[in-house]
Amino acid sequence: ELSHIWQVSDVDGDGRLAPNEFVCAMALTSRRKLGASLPTTAPPGLLQSPPAKWPRSTSIDQGPPPGAEEARQSVSASPPRPPSEGPSSWNVGEAELQRFLAVFRQEADPAGSGFAGATEARDIMERSGLPIADLSHIYSISDMDGDGRLALPEFLCAMALVARRLQGVSLPPEVPDDMLDDCHDFAESLDAGPGSAGVASLPDVQAQD
Repeated sequence: ELSHIWQVSDVDGDGRLAPNEFVCAMALTSRRKLGASLPTTAPPGLLQSPPAKWPRSTSIDQGPPPGAEEARQSVSASPPRPPSEGPSSWNVGEAELQRFLAVFRQEADPAGSGFAGATEARDIMERSGLPIADLSHIYSISDMDGDGRLALPEFLCAMALVARRLQGVSLPPEVPDDMLDDCHDFAESLDAGPGSAGVASLPDVQAQD
């Protein structure tokens, strides 16, 4: 069945899945788990391209990304909860921020530039297994200055939102103030010596009209 899903989703037959083909394959897999029959061709509605704001790669290799389960654990310390409209608090704890900082330093910005590039951020976030639409929205609202990359505070916000979404929490239209303050204050508190994350500050978006 997985072979059939792959063949149906690989519309152009190039042996790899472009982002829209990958989304189609994941959707068909989910529907099959729920007992739905597999189609002989990919439904047109499942082949829509990912939202333009999501940084796109040329292709996504077959199979789950390496370290997918580890990535889930790194962004979610609590067991999944039933869907809800919002958590009681959007605050992000010190231990959670330290985990996200480790991911930023080791994977997103090993050179210490202070920024996670679009490709690095995309690869890390995709390991969560969340739908592309959710990831696109998270990236869009976290990239508050719209420069196509994530400064450390923006990256921390993105990872915290991924963690909340994995717990079943509905995504907000913008980064909540409590979360933004925690992530910004944590980034500002880091020492700026050798081995630091090379912190870049967030733009003062609240001061803008």
